[in-house]
Amino acid sequence: MWGKKVEVIPFREFMDRKKTDVDFFIINLQREVRNNPREAIRLKKSLTQTLTVFTSFLALTHPAIAATKGLPPEIDAAMLKIQLICLGISAGLAVICLMLAGMFKMLGLSTKAETWTWDIIKGLVQVLVAPVVVGIIVTTGRVILKPFSGYVPF
Repeated sequence: MWGKKVEVIPFREFMDRKKTDVDFFIINLQREVRNNPREAIRLKKSLTQTLTVFTSFLALTHPAIAATKGLPPEIDAAMLKIQLICLGISAGLAVICLMLAGMFKMLGLSTKAETWTWDIIKGLVQVLVAPVVVGIIVTTGRVILKPFSGYVPF
């Protein structure tokens, strides 16, 4: 990969090529289907199921669903309580596991204790940072999509 030279083609030249030069993906796919018909049947079934699910979303959704503005306060409060409960459980579990790692260190299993300690600290940081990161991603998405007329904020 590193030693190979890559041919750079201008966009207009690429678009002016014959169809057979560009459709090598389709040719390879046809060759794979001919060589392995069971795989083709499995792929067709998977594609059909995926298409059915996506079209059902389009067909069954009602415009009134898009008119909602945010979550109801009851659901929002319940989600906040769930987050706080999970945070408390994870902090308590981290303390207990760090104490176990300390016991391993006292028993002479310091390599295992070190790996446990770092894994526990990394996991606790992940649990603490996850709601903030998800909030930032959702807020950024809202800010980016707000100028579009079809965007309905939730």
